[in-house]
Amino acid sequence: TNKNINISTEDKNIVAFDQERNIVGVKKGTTNIVLKSNNGIEEKIEITVKEKEIPVSSVSLSKKNLSLKIGESETITANVKPTNATHKEITWASSDNSIATVKDGKITAIKEGTATITVTTKEGNKTATCKVTVKAKQTSPIVPASSTYKYEGSTFKYYVVNKGSYYLTYIWMVDSANQIKKLEANTAKYGKVLKDSEITGGLNRTPVGEMMNSYISKGLIPANKAAIGYNASGFYVQGAWNPPSAYYNNRSSSWLVITDGIITRSRTDDNTNTNSLMVAIDGDGNLKVYDGGISKADREKTVSQMKADNVRNTWSFAPLLISNGQRKPWGSKESAKRQGICQVNANNYIMLTTTGSMKIDDVGDIFATLGCKTAFNLDGGGSTSLFIKNPGATTATKIVCSDGSTHTACRSIIEGIYFVEK
Repeated sequence: TNKNINISTEDKNIVAFDQERNIVGVKKGTTNIVLKSNNGIEEKIEITVKEKEIPVSSVSLSKKNLSLKIGESETITANVKPTNATHKEITWASSDNSIATVKDGKITAIKEGTATITVTTKEGNKTATCKVTVKAKQTSPIVPASSTYKYEGSTFKYYVVNKGSYYLTYIWMVDSANQIKKLEANTAKYGKVLKDSEITGGLNRTPVGEMMNSYISKGLIPANKAAIGYNASGFYVQGAWNPPSAYYNNRSSSWLVITDGIITRSRTDDNTNTNSLMVAIDGDGNLKVYDGGISKADREKTVSQMKADNVRNTWSFAPLLISNGQRKPWGSKESAKRQGICQVNANNYIMLTTTGSMKIDDVGDIFATLGCKTAFNLDGGGSTSLFIKNPGATTATKIVCSDGSTHTACRSIIEGIYFVEK
């Protein structure tokens, strides 16, 4: 006859009722809801109140990029937000355990290469990554038995050896990526990265010695640092010793120019009268050679790869002499003055500068006997040159210069390469 039921809670601090008599959890705990009829029949329902789950909104890592040498370890940390998230558990993984392993944030370098470390939250599948670059252990400098000129600093060493018809320069650096740089032959704007729109009256081409002296005067090559420079001709003018005003667009044989990590010229649509080979120093300080091919698709792919490799500077000329330790014969019988670059390992480079004529294959053979893993022919002929600068010097000293006895009489070039103390 009377079906009214009275509902109450044994602990209002754990469970209460709202105005519509809905059960509301107040705090974490367990209590009973009591249902009681008018004639005293009672039933209890146990209610457990849990903490409200707070979802993970994001996760980040203390480093997005990490560089290690083989055998080194470093621990990075993960930051899960919000700090009061219910499930803050995370898992770690490496994209390539043969290159780098990770355990609880501790990353250990195994072999040369790159790997991606990923942290993932248990709840919400939020992720963050860190790119790990593993380099070879620092190698000792290659020191010849005797040298005509040398400098031995803590971060930079060079040994210039006179072999009669050519010079060999053994160069050791602790940080090749940031100690191998480009000379620009724009006398008005040394060190400034130029765009096509900035070139209105043409560029003046100057000798390596004058370029280095200007860099020294402007602090781009510090007066208290040692440096050594060469002709490299990052791009050259076809058929004219005096560049026209628009040679970037019309006369250069290089379709791609990168200076200090910035692309200053890219003509992926141009497939005629251009040298597709690019010699470059990547972000890890390695000498690499890229072939852009002749199609727009090939060149766009090459540019993407060079960006991924963090290429710092490019120079053009040909041919490739050694790749992955394998000799690449050229076949030409033509003799001329030559300039070449070679990398032996992570810290050691060798430059060859002839004083007389030499076949390109002779340059490659010499580099092969020196244990070079990668070697490339740079510009030569009448613009072959080698200059050195020791700490405290405000001018560069000529060692080799093809045209004339002083650097002011040497043949002009557009670009050079130099190595500088860190």
